[in-house]
Amino acid sequence: MGDQAESEMNPQQAARVLRSNVEGAASILAVLANRFEQRCNGTLVGLSPVTGEHGGAPNYVYGAAKAGFTAFLSGVRNRLAGKGVHVVTFCHIAARAPRHAND
Repeated sequence: MGDQAESEMNPQQAARVLRSNVEGAASILAVLANRFEQRCNGTLVGLSPVTGEHGGAPNYVYGAAKAGFTAFLSGVRNRLAGKGVHVVTFCHIAARAPRHAND
């Protein structure tokens, strides 16, 4: 996810957060999208937290990365519409749960 304060002070750290959360996942999905398109079948699922929908004020660099990934998924979905391939964006919320019943 990356540390927001470090990303603010170090552009290379911000770039790492963006690369790992957009480029990495998008690169893999692009390869799979091409294969699924050739087969005319399949479902691609991308995980993107709600942070990507709302900008994530506490860690906006990470939020921006996830927003970019969500937009990428939307583009792939539009590209593959009507070609037998489904693209699903699963937006999740991180939940903190106690580890033990007594916590």
